[in-house]
Amino acid sequence: MSRLTLCGVCWLSAPLGAQVESYRVGGGGLSWDSQAAVAGGVDLQDPALIRPIGLAETDNILRSLDWSDSPTLDFVAEGRAHIWDNAAIEGSAATLVDGDEQTSSGDRFKGLGTDQTGRIFFLDLGASFPVNRLVYFPSSSFPDDFPRAFELSVNDGRDYTQQGAPRYQVLKRVDLQTEPRTAIDFPVQLIRFIRLRILSPNPFEIAEIQAFGTGFVPKGTYLSKLIELPTAAILGALSVKATKLRRQPDGVLVPTAAATASVDLTLRNGTDETPLVHFEIVDRETGSEQPTTADAYAKLAEDFRGSILDDAENWTWKNPIRIDSTGTFTYPLELPGPRQYFDFQLFFRGTSTDLVQIDSLAISYSLPLADRAVGEVAVLADPFPPGLVVAVPAGRDTLFTYDIRAEFG
Repeated sequence: MSRLTLCGVCWLSAPLGAQVESYRVGGGGLSWDSQAAVAGGVDLQDPALIRPIGLAETDNILRSLDWSDSPTLDFVAEGRAHIWDNAAIEGSAATLVDGDEQTSSGDRFKGLGTDQTGRIFFLDLGASFPVNRLVYFPSSSFPDDFPRAFELSVNDGRDYTQQGAPRYQVLKRVDLQTEPRTAIDFPVQLIRFIRLRILSPNPFEIAEIQAFGTGFVPKGTYLSKLIELPTAAILGALSVKATKLRRQPDGVLVPTAAATASVDLTLRNGTDETPLVHFEIVDRETGSEQPTTADAYAKLAEDFRGSILDDAENWTWKNPIRIDSTGTFTYPLELPGPRQYFDFQLFFRGTSTDLVQIDSLAISYSLPLADRAVGEVAVLADPFPPGLVVAVPAGRDTLFTYDIRAEFG
């Protein structure tokens, strides 16, 4: 998990001994991009604000995404984009989505005497995008090296098998392709997963796969890095500034109270750097598991990877907060403390024209006045009972006294 240590950067100190400070993102504070651990379907180009990605007809969606050259592990969760293929050949599939038409898969699929039928390329966009055009082509240096037959399938990010894998629908199948450049146009539909299956044996290369569409992404996700405060502190209040917007036919965004959109915000704080507990399967027959570290979990074979659960013992969630109107809103956090770590998530929901934009987010926190405090309670009339054990009769009014000793660092 990404972690950010906060040491005197962008802090707003209150008077009275500088005990109340603030962590702020957007609106002149830290940039949204610098605080992101995972972002899917959201636009981070403007450091002052965050909102769902908006598309024009000429925008190649794939070029704007943050790609990982590895298979997706959780197909349901939204986040970073992934690309991979089924070829046991050295090389990266990331060149197919790097936005550079001069780079390509090269010689990976040009082996002498090798039947290329059955090669499959998988793309997970990380979120569902409104798409109406898909394109792929070879490099200009080898225009004749293109697949002569293919099947292109898609999934909207909502239809899954019982095992949680995307259930693909064939968008187009071509048994004889005669042009190097393949372009498929169709009515706008939501697409998250793309599967390109090669159906011809000939050697080929692909320089770029492109996707185009219009409108705003209806769903987006933002997960912050793990934030480490300078010391254990008590979180005070969350302040969020938001604006509801609607895209006009000419593309202009106008504040609109009636926009059908919202953002759900969740936040948690904890005592350590591991908000998740990872388990290793130690007995495949019984499914018996034991805790392990995140690093050790990542190195396990797939069939030995067990559950991943929230650490409910050391981490506490704040109930989700829904933001569905324009304004600046303040919410008391009421989370356990003092604790040194926290992170937050934003879940955007809207339509191709309606969205909520988050202009800023700030979290106040107060440093503890004492390192340790010990309290004692006693009966006022008998502060030192035998054995220092307090006993009073039930049902009778009794006056108590108390004393607190604080230790300061």
